[in-house]
Amino acid sequence: PTEAVETPAFNADPVDAEDVLSSLSVGAPNPQSFDADPATFSVETVGNYKVYKKLPGGAYDADTIFEATDANGRSYFLKNVESTVRLKGWTYPTTIHEAETGTTTAEVTVVTETSNCCKTGPGYVDYNGSTNSFVEWTVNVPQAGSYNLYLRYSLGSGSSLDRPLEMSVNGAVVQASLSLPNTGAWDNWVHSTP
Repeated sequence: PTEAVETPAFNADPVDAEDVLSSLSVGAPNPQSFDADPATFSVETVGNYKVYKKLPGGAYDADTIFEATDANGRSYFLKNVESTVRLKGWTYPTTIHEAETGTTTAEVTVVTETSNCCKTGPGYVDYNGSTNSFVEWTVNVPQAGSYNLYLRYSLGSGSSLDRPLEMSVNGAVVQASLSLPNTGAWDNWVHSTP
């Protein structure tokens, strides 16, 4: 069986944004996009990053979200968790590969914006309905084996009911038609089925 375990990465203020960016890998939506009850959430600027943390007491827990900006000016919202997945006796960390940082074909548009409420990185990619377009990443794993991959996407109203993609690993097709059904709105982001 597969089990995901999340534990808080920081219990008190990290030194700086570089600590946040180098230690955390699980993305989170922008907390400001929600109607957060001020009695439940607070925001605090600490040095060169922001902290959205649960009250009372101000302690960091697994619900804490950090907002940090990298050296290229890209902002990230990251959960205060170290995420580990256990599968068939193996344990390995969860990693995020942002679509906009992958290698893309000319038909794919990399969109950078700050208004989209649910993206996790500096932007997202738009396939523009093109065929033969792709995003490609280099992914390093601790050992050979089977791994789950989830795509986080949105497909707004007025679009096709499904926009399937082909998935390849090391040049071999592993899924000829990965279903990505309509999510009802462009700001409604969901995870694909592995």
